[in-house]
Parts: sequence; structure tokens; C-alpha cells
Amino acid sequence: MSSVFRVVGPEASASGMVARMAVVNDSVPVIDIAGLSSSHLAERTRVATEIGRACREVGFLSVVNHGIDEAVIEQALDWSRRFFSLPMADKVSVRIADNRGYDPPGNQRLDSDALPDLKESWIGGADEEPDHPLVRAGHHWYGPNRWPAALPGFKEGIWPYYWAVRDLCERMLRAMALSLELPEDHFEPFHRWPIASLRLLHYPPRPAGTPEAMIGAGAHTDWGAVTALWQDDVGGLEVAAADGSWLPMPPIPGAFAINIGDLMARWTNDHYRSTPHRVIGDPMRERWSMALFFDLDADAAIECLPSCCGTGDPPRYAPTTAGRHLLDKYEASLRVA
Repeated sequence: MSSVFRVVGPEASASGMVARMAVVNDSVPVIDIAGLSSSHLAERTRVATEIGRACREVGFLSVVNHGIDEAVIEQALDWSRRFFSLPMADKVSVRIADNRGYDPPGNQRLDSDALPDLKESWIGGADEEPDHPLVRAGHHWYGPNRWPAALPGFKEGIWPYYWAVRDLCERMLRAMALSLELPEDHFEPFHRWPIASLRLLHYPPRPAGTPEAMIGAGAHTDWGAVTALWQDDVGGLEVAAADGSWLPMPPIPGAFAINIGDLMARWTNDHYRSTPHRVIGDPMRERWSMALFFDLDADAAIECLPSCCGTGDPPRYAPTTAGRHLLDKYEASLRVA
């Protein structure tokens, strides 16, 4: 694959200057994004350039110094563990419907050539009430969440995390706009009421004798714009390399994994990469992660960005909307399930 890089801190430079990028083998970029909060456009642009390079070359990166309080993360993780520790009867009382609720083990098969996934998850969004205009308009991706009655306090426990990571995704989009030679606020009109889904994930230990084709989460690309993932120290996330091999993306304390989805790849005319990834699962330990899928407004018009096409590089995809794109992906997944 093309060159892969990471950001290293001042301690790695004898001169005291920050070494902005360094080539590493078989790894995914790690970028310090503290500069995105700078009042100086030049500093924000510098960080955005590193992010853009990662999106073009790898489609994955890890970000540190993101500003999300560790206590917010730990609180959400604690409530996630409480939820998945409930009796199965309590969990299936909020079984997934309209992309909200509990998704039990074996209910999803992300890789059509593999066996069903071992993971279980709970999915929630912005929790729009039935009288919300977007719900009344019949948009598939909006609606009320399915909160477990058996776990009072669950919403209050995870909701600070949901909004903190949504903010992180919005900051990443501002950086991506700069990296694509667009105004910093270019994407903001496209996510006024975004489809933004939180998926709490629990991977039980992978039992001995499990078929090779049954893993925690099968190989797939994400469907939407940008995904932000927190993962514990168990590991198991792997990213596809151009040569067909799988590169481990080991957990980094305090970091979030960011990846590009198919919608952003389409929008950028494949200048940004939507990279396949999977989770293998550990035979001895359970794994915990929390993913926020930030996928824009349902009616956001998606056509090739002006900086991503030109003479010799015409648009590769017909115009669509974010909601239509996601629904097409969802319906295609049903045909192979």
C-alpha cells in the first residue's frame, strides 16, 4: 500500500521540534488533532492536511488530543457493560426495529461470504419523538430510541458520550473540508440534523472450535460519511491493505479510530478511501467498543465535490442524497443476508 505515517510527539525529536510525520510499517496513521482548536487557520490547515493525506492513502487514522473527557468515555462504557449484562429477555425486549435497539449475536452478517457475526450491539440515534417533522415525513433513519426499561439511567449514562463524539465528527468534517481545498464550513449545511447512530458493541470470547468464517464482525466497509470508534485494549480490529492482507489496528490509549465510509468516498470521487475492515475476536477475553456513525442529513444532496473532479477525472457516481445512498446500502445488505 502507499506510504503510511503517524504523528509523533516532541519527545521523539532531539531538536525539540515536533516531528509531524514519520513513515511506519504495517500501521495506521496516528494524528494529534489538538491544532484543530487553534485560532490560527494555518495551524488548523496543517492538521487538516495530515488528516486528508490519511483519508486518501489509508482511509483510517487514529486521533489523539481530541478533547473528549476520559470520564465521559468511562461512564458510557460502564453503562454499556450494564446493558449487555442484562438477562437476554430484557435485552430482546428492545430488539432492533427501524435501526434502533438491541441486535443479538448472530443477527447480522457483515461479510456475505462469512458466517453470522458473533457480536451483539445496541443502536441509538438522536431520539426524535414521533411528532418530529423528520419522523412525520417518513424518513427511514429518524425516530425514537428503544430504551431498556430494566436499566433506568441508561440514556443519561451514555448520552454525554453520544454528543461529545458527534462534536468530534463535526470537527473532522471541518478539517476534511480544508484538506479538500474547500471552505472550512463547507459541510455544515449537510449535517443540520444528521443521521448519527451510536452503536455500543460487545464481543464475547470467541469459543474454541469456532469456524474460521465466524468472527466478531465480518469484513465490510461503513456505509456513511465518517465513523469514530473507541475500542478497549483487547484489540482485534484489522484494516485491509491494498495487497489483500490484513493490518492490525491496535488500540492506542486515549485515541479514537476514525474511518471514511462509502458515502464520503462517493462524494470525493474516491479521492478518499472507504477501506474494508473486520474484527476477529479474542478466544479468551471479551471486547468492548463504541462506534458513532456520522452520516449527514437524509436529504443532503451528494454529488462530486468540485475539488475532486476535472479534466481527466470526471465524476464516477450519479448524484443522490445521503438518505437514499444509505437506504440503497441497507437494501443491498438484505439481499445477501
